[in-house]
Amino acid sequence: MSNITYDNDLIQVMSLFTYITRVPLKDCYYDEAKVTFVIMPGNIRNAIGKDNTNIRKLEQKLQKKIRIVEFDSDLVKFIKNMILPFRVNEIVLDNNVVIIRSDDIKAKSLIIGKNARNLRALETNVKRYFSDLAEIKVE
Repeated sequence: MSNITYDNDLIQVMSLFTYITRVPLKDCYYDEAKVTFVIMPGNIRNAIGKDNTNIRKLEQKLQKKIRIVEFDSDLVKFIKNMILPFRVNEIVLDNNVVIIRSDDIKAKSLIIGKNARNLRALETNVKRYFSDLAEIKVE
């Protein structure tokens, strides 16, 4: 993981997440109008809470949409977690370039986003943990 610094507001958000979910948090960042929480593997069910109660509590307190992503030390598995709920045919790593292949045109367009904004944001956020990543492409 690269050298990441947090401001006081983000530290408070992270503390609130841990307090509500009782789940170890790896990282947290703002992305457009939402807050993304990256949690340690194996904790997704506890983080979400029964009937999504933890997500609703956090969204109400933070007044923002939240997203919870499970970390994985395997780059391909982590990217798969990052793009959930979109289903893709395969994710391939080739010379530090990740290629996401999908037959679903709607999923591809949502992963890429307008002017590739979503794809570049995905790339930036994945590089927080995998600094040797060169690029992410969607085919």
